[in-house]
Amino acid sequence: PRSTLFPYTTLFRSMLMTPASGRPRLLAARPGKDPIPFVQTQEETSWPFVMIGEREIAFEMGVAPNQTLAVASASDGRMIRRLSATKGLTVVSLASSPDGNTLYYVTSGTVWSIPATGGEPRKIASGDEVAADPSGRQLIVMRYEKEGDRLVRVSLPDGAETPLPFQSEFRMITEMSPNAVNRDGRILLGVQSPDSWWDEVAILDPKTGKVVKLEIPYSGDIDFPGWTPDGRIIAHGFPMRSSLWRFRREHF
Repeated sequence: PRSTLFPYTTLFRSMLMTPASGRPRLLAARPGKDPIPFVQTQEETSWPFVMIGEREIAFEMGVAPNQTLAVASASDGRMIRRLSATKGLTVVSLASSPDGNTLYYVTSGTVWSIPATGGEPRKIASGDEVAADPSGRQLIVMRYEKEGDRLVRVSLPDGAETPLPFQSEFRMITEMSPNAVNRDGRILLGVQSPDSWWDEVAILDPKTGKVVKLEIPYSGDIDFPGWTPDGRIIAHGFPMRSSLWRFRREHF
């Protein structure tokens, strides 16, 4: 199964999700080091997850119907709290406000906000994925539609929506990172081109709709592109692997 990753803390550590004994588990990794369990628990820990400020990480914990969003220390994986109002919800996308005070999550086709310290959720808009604008005043929401995925900018707190142009031969794909938007508003997206079956990475200028694909010499899918705090880009590569088997006639 695929894993996902994103950068966090000034140490440029990464989080990834991978199966362990048949169950999803979040791992923390540093360059050159083997990944280790992020939280010491027997419960499932899984995507989606997002950095809250500089010291905490929110993620989904547990199994249905008792799963909740939980928060742990980014430095050592120590459990801090669970957001009880999200118990039983299947959260498919998660983002955080730049000040770390608010979490935005998507469940059942709706974007909600909830205080990062816990409290009552508030409905924001319809949507299937969400990323927070670094200005703290807007969200970028992706909606899955029959004609193709579509992006809208949602103003906070009034909920006013502005469709974002997407002028490209590429097709937008799902799995938008919570860190998809940088300080100048450019949006990192996964795309597919008409002449390739690979998932690739592109930058969308939301003012013009112009899409520029990044040229990356890699044979495989590249997904979950996100901006690092210092303006670099990090993404997860899934290489193409295959095996060719030969069978003697007596085997069939």
